[in-house]
Amino acid sequence: MEVNVLDIKEEVKKLNALLCYQCGTCTGTCPVARIDTRFNPRRILNELKIKGIEEVLKMEEIWYCIECFLCMEKCPQNVKITEIFFKLYEEAIRRGIKKPQKYVGLFKAIYSTGISTGAYGGRGEPLSGMILKKRETMGLPKPKISQDAAKKIIESTGLNKLLG
Repeated sequence: MEVNVLDIKEEVKKLNALLCYQCGTCTGTCPVARIDTRFNPRRILNELKIKGIEEVLKMEEIWYCIECFLCMEKCPQNVKITEIFFKLYEEAIRRGIKKPQKYVGLFKAIYSTGISTGAYGGRGEPLSGMILKKRETMGLPKPKISQDAAKKIIESTGLNKLLG
């Protein structure tokens, strides 16, 4: 199913983007913004509201987010900033605007092994013994890894074709 721009705008609204009142907490909290002033989540959200998705998708800076979720944790308006970046990534990839290597490598690893340690920023590596022990002490089961299931999901979504 192809998503059009209006659907993406609706998704971004659901993530509370319009509630942002430009306090700067996201940027002040962001470890990337401290190192590289080109990345400014507050400015990107403002551009999204003023210029729209078409212009923001062209911005190289949207790819600088390291998905640490600190901005979302600290946002006084509960703006889902990191999730907005995820939506922007999805749309940029869907349109063929950009195929960032961090995702290409991650999904190739998942496709070939069925393993990832993180939702978006995982490294495609098995969980360490320390993490497995921690899960055990918390009463969590050992994760089941299925390369076949991973391949089936990736192929059914068409991600393998989008990312090559």
